[in-house]
Amino acid sequence: MAGGLACLSSPTARSYRGRPISATAASTQYVDALTHGSRLRNVRGMEAYAAAATHGLVDRVRASQLPPPSERARIRQCSGASLRDFADELGVSPMTVLRWEQGKSRPRMRRAIAYRRLLDAVREVAA
Repeated sequence: MAGGLACLSSPTARSYRGRPISATAASTQYVDALTHGSRLRNVRGMEAYAAAATHGLVDRVRASQLPPPSERARIRQCSGASLRDFADELGVSPMTVLRWEQGKSRPRMRRAIAYRRLLDAVREVAA
């Protein structure tokens, strides 16, 4: 493509069909050709990104699925951990953890994922 750019500096350049055109028209065609190819690459890239993002979302939703509230409390109590221990680990108040265990509220996705991982780890160690 370097040769293509060099010919744009002359007052008249030849297009791919051999007709004389101005440097401005040649550069416009060159930019259009690049942009069109770029758009095609971007569309393919966006499709791949969307597929990966969808897959990532599915993984996050799956990871955020919590056991029933009574099971959450049982797991914590069997491990000997206090509400404060869980709250400190998750960066929330002990009252928030209690509400989650009672089913009065539900953590948002990011916290639900962390809570699920903590419950799984504590269950594994306590078993």
